[in-house]
Amino acid sequence: MAAITADQIYQTACALMLKGATQLPASVMDDLMRAFDEESYPPAKAVLYTIIENCIEAFRQKASACQDIGIPAFTVGIDPQVPVACDLQEVLAQAVRDATASIPLRKNAIDPFSFKNTGDNTGVGAPFFSVRLHNGGGLRLRVEFKGFGGEIKSSYDWIFTTAKSMEKAVLAYTLNSVLLSKGEACTPGYYGIGIGGYAVDGVAAAKQAFFRSLSADRVEDPALVPLEQRVLRAVNRLGLGPMGGGGDTTCLGVFISRRAAHTATAPIALIHQCYSSRGSEAEITPDGVRYLTPHIEAAQAGMLRERIGNLLDKAKREGKIHELTLPLTPEQVGRLKMGDLVFLTGTVCTARDMAHRRMLELIEAGRAREIPAELQRGRAIFHCGPVVKQEGERWRVTSAGPTTSSRLTHESAVLARAGVASVIIGKGTLGPEAIQAMRGRTVYLKAVGGCAVSYMKAIRETTVQWLDLGPPEAMWIFEVDRLGPLVVGIDAEGHSLSERVMDDVYTRIREVYEAEGLSPTERYIQHPNTLAGLSLEEVIAYSKKH
Repeated sequence: MAAITADQIYQTACALMLKGATQLPASVMDDLMRAFDEESYPPAKAVLYTIIENCIEAFRQKASACQDIGIPAFTVGIDPQVPVACDLQEVLAQAVRDATASIPLRKNAIDPFSFKNTGDNTGVGAPFFSVRLHNGGGLRLRVEFKGFGGEIKSSYDWIFTTAKSMEKAVLAYTLNSVLLSKGEACTPGYYGIGIGGYAVDGVAAAKQAFFRSLSADRVEDPALVPLEQRVLRAVNRLGLGPMGGGGDTTCLGVFISRRAAHTATAPIALIHQCYSSRGSEAEITPDGVRYLTPHIEAAQAGMLRERIGNLLDKAKREGKIHELTLPLTPEQVGRLKMGDLVFLTGTVCTARDMAHRRMLELIEAGRAREIPAELQRGRAIFHCGPVVKQEGERWRVTSAGPTTSSRLTHESAVLARAGVASVIIGKGTLGPEAIQAMRGRTVYLKAVGGCAVSYMKAIRETTVQWLDLGPPEAMWIFEVDRLGPLVVGIDAEGHSLSERVMDDVYTRIREVYEAEGLSPTERYIQHPNTLAGLSLEEVIAYSKKH
C-alpha cells in the first residue's frame, strides 16, 4: 500500500492551523447565536454581540480570533495498515514553526525554568500530540488550540467508590468549579469532564470530551446524556453569565467521558474550555485529504452579521457610552461608575506578568523613572499579550485581546499606589488588595475575553519596549482610536461588578443545590485535593476572600 508522505501531513497541518485559529467551527457559532437569541439581560446580550462580531471579523481578516492559542497540540489517529513515511514529531514541529510565522500565531512556548521564549511555539516535547489507533484506512489529524485563561481554571480530584452517588459528586464538583472560576475562563464556554482510569486518563478523557464541541455529532455515550443535560441546566441557573458579568448563559455545552476505574477510586477531571473552542480535523489517505470539521464560511458570517444588528450603535444613540481621551483627569476617573460602557482614544501600554514584575522591581529599587515614558503619557495599562508581525522596521498587530487580570492583583495594587496608572484594562476582575489601592485613583475596565480582532481594529500605531521579555510579555505601546467596548468593572469608589454578580451567584447556587438534592455542607469528594472538592459553604467562604 502507498504511504502517506511527509508533505501531505505538513500541508494538511498548516491548513488545519489556519482554519482552526481564524474560523470557529460552525457548531460553536450556532451555540453562540442561540445564546444571543435567548439572552434576556441587555449587558450580557451586548457581550455576546461583541463575541459574535469578533468571530465574524476573525474569519474575514484571516486573523487569530483570540490572541491566546495556547501551545498547538495534535491528536493523531493512525491506521496500522497505512504506512506513514516520515518522522511525525518533526513534520508537525516544522508545520507549527511555519504557521506561527505565516498566520501569525502568538509565540507562547517558553522554557519552564529559564522562562526564555523559544520564538516559534516549539520546544521540549512541543508541539504536544497524542496518538491513537484509527481503523479508517488513513491518518486522522486534529489540531487543537486552547487558551490558558480556561486551562488554569481546570481541576482534578478523586471520587472514592464509597461515594453515595457518582452523579451528585459530578454535579457538585462542577458547580463548585464554575463558582470558583468567576467567569474568568471566558464564559460562556464548554466543560469537558473525564472520569476513570489513571490520573492521566481522566485528564485526557476530559480534554477529548470538550473537543466534541467542534462537531454537530456530539454524543459519545448515550447513557451519559441525561447527566450532561442536568449539569448544563444547573450551571446556567447560576446567573454567572458571559464573562462573569451576569446573564442567562454561562455554559454552552457539557461533555462527559468515562473510562474503566480502579475498584477503590475514580479520578474526576474538569477542564474549562472558553467559547472560542478552536480546532479542525482532517483525514489523510495516500490519495488525498478530506477536511472533516465544518467551519464558519462567508454565507454564515453574512447571515449572522445581519441577525445581530448593531447593539452598540443603539447604546451610543441612547447616550450610554463614554467616549474618553487618555490620560483621564481625576474628575473623569471619578465620574465613571460600575457598569458604564467606555471607548478610549490615546496611548495604551500592554503589560503581562513579566512586564509587571519588571515595573515592580524598578519601583522597589527607587528607579520608577525607568518605566517607559509612554506609560506616563496615557497612564493606561492593558493586560494583553498581542499577536504581532514585524514588517521591515514596523510592527503590525493582528490580534490583541485581554488576559486574565486576577493573577496580577498584587502588582496592580502596587502600580495604583505608585500613581503609574489611572486606567487598568483586562479580563475578569481584580482582588480586594487592588480594589482598596485603586480607591480615588484608578478604574478597572473589563474587556471581552477572546475578542482579539475587534480590539485590534482600534490600534493605529504600534511601538515596543522591553522586547527582551519575549513578544507576548513585552510592553507594546498602542495609539488607539476608540478602543472598546469596555465595561467599568471596578470604579474609583471601590464598587466591583464581579462582586455584585457573585453575591447573586452565591444565593442562586444554594438554591440550585437544594433543587438538585445536594447538601451545601457535605463534601462529595471525600478527601479533596482541590478547592472544588470542598463543601459548597467552604467554597463560598474561600471565594469571598479571594
